Amino acid sequence: MASINELDEDSNISVTLSVSDINDSLETVSPVSPTDTAESSSSSQARLLLLDGTFFKYLPEKCTGNKITALCMKCPRDVLTKVKGFHNCTSNFLSHLKRKHGQDCIEEYKTYVKKKKSEVKKKGDTFVKITTSKTKRSNEKIMSQEQFDENILKYFIHSMIPLHAVEDPYFSKIFTDLNISEMGLILMSRRTLGRRIEKHYETQVAKIKSELEKVPYVCTTIDIWTAHWITNDLRRVSVALDCQRFRGVHSYDRLSDIIQEINGEFDLNTNKIVASVTDNGSNFVKAFKTFGVKLTNINIENEVMPDSQPTEASSESDVEEGESWNLDNPEHICFLPVHLRCCAHFLSLCATTDANKVLTEQDTPLSQMHAAIMKKCNVLWKAAGRPKSAETIQDVLGHTLSRPGETRWNSLFDALQQIFNMKEKSLLLHRSLNMKILLK
Repeated sequence: MASINELDEDSNISVTLSVSDINDSLETVSPVSPTDTAESSSSSQARLLLLDGTFFKYLPEKCTGNKITALCMKCPRDVLTKVKGFHNCTSNFLSHLKRKHGQDCIEEYKTYVKKKKSEVKKKGDTFVKITTSKTKRSNEKIMSQEQFDENILKYFIHSMIPLHAVEDPYFSKIFTDLNISEMGLILMSRRTLGRRIEKHYETQVAKIKSELEKVPYVCTTIDIWTAHWITNDLRRVSVALDCQRFRGVHSYDRLSDIIQEINGEFDLNTNKIVASVTDNGSNFVKAFKTFGVKLTNINIENEVMPDSQPTEASSESDVEEGESWNLDNPEHICFLPVHLRCCAHFLSLCATTDANKVLTEQDTPLSQMHAAIMKKCNVLWKAAGRPKSAETIQDVLGHTLSRPGETRWNSLFDALQQIFNMKEKSLLLHRSLNMKILLK
């Protein structure tokens, strides 16, 4: 049976200390009163660490009055040594360590104290940071239901996803997991969302009308239906006026009616609209030629853009006008603003339709090279339009081939660049498609 040695040494200060006091003090840093010094706080932590079970084990049943009794954990297990001392004084315990276990044990104790103090300090800093963060969040203003609804509304408007997605279980789960109910927030239903979008639309239209009332001059675009103007501080502003389906025949007279209708809805007349920009569709050109207002000093249509300029067929469905416009009742005639044709569209036509026409009519090395290249490219583009060949192209290239628009230069450029970039797989592709004409 192990024997226990008792060491009783004198000390001047005595305070009763319980095990719970020691454990609590090791976990958190106790508040220090203004009269305490940094030195007394540090020494108090050191005394508590001395009795935490690493060097000495506190024996509460052996403590009487002012005396503290602890077992030395560095002594051999078969000879357990009890050391007695007093609170606020570590000399008895340190003397035992130095006398029985040497200076190395004292150095080990000092290192241990430094390590524990550092850990306690980190815990205290973390506690302060967490507490500060929670306090800051609690002081922040919680999002209102109005702001929450506005965010949902803008998301659906800008993403243009179906309204029923708001009731999708996985969409609503996002907000359920965020515990929005604890903030007093409710996710709106599909019907409510639809009504909010209609109300938002009406608000935006009223806002645009209010802004246009203050503007002396604007420029409009048709087909996209937008208005543009420059403010007094030379800032360009653009707004969308309308977006609707144009049913029926897109004849020039019906185009004139709908243009006048949209302009009238926003109180835009020929005095305020300096010009309306369109593409080169024949229906647009004829509508403005027939009903458009011409400038007195510059005849834009006849001089800058003469009637001899070839026009592009409308992208929607240009048709030959059947009945001529009735000019017997001039009071019912709708006068359109000054007409400008889109310059970018003009350049695109020049780079496609006009350039191809010039190269086709000439017999030069350049035209011959152009014809040969376009012939080979057309073979691939036609193949991309057939389902079976399109699958083969997808398997070989990992993507399909874009087919260019006849009057869109950017479309033609992108399609040619795509074929040029696949030249390393060109031989494999032609073999897979059983083509004899190879594009090198």
